[in-house]
Amino acid sequence: MATRQPWWQIVRTARQGFLMGTFWMILGVVGLLVAHTTGFLAVSAIWLAIGVGYLATAVALRRRKRSNSGPDS
Repeated sequence: MATRQPWWQIVRTARQGFLMGTFWMILGVVGLLVAHTTGFLAVSAIWLAIGVGYLATAVALRRRKRSNSGPDS
């Protein structure tokens, strides 16, 4: 039986997840710093949530890859 990617993983590699997560987190933080309206504040919070999703996926992929590798010799 082939292992499938979990439904919540949105990237294929950890590197891609870290890059996309960093981009969305920076965009969200800058948005929060310059937000002048409630609508833009909400959009910035959504951008931060997207960044957290990417980073969580990247960490999960990195941990899974490290746990599947054999013990260090």
